[in-house]
Amino acid sequence: MIVVTAVLIIGLFVVLAAAVVLGVAFVGAFVWALVQDRRESAVAERWSRRVARPVPAPRRQHSAA
Repeated sequence: MIVVTAVLIIGLFVVLAAAVVLGVAFVGAFVWALVQDRRESAVAERWSRRVARPVPAPRRQHSAA
């Protein structure tokens, strides 16, 4: 009976440890995805500002004719 109880308690700890590891992995993946999305949106914002900047018109050369 003691052996069964010990095995059940050890199994419970193993299941709890696996749940904690999976939880940390999921939270880490979620935070990683948020950081990557924020980084991509920052790059896109930088590029959109660069594209939205008015481009100066080329100066026309006056011919001396």
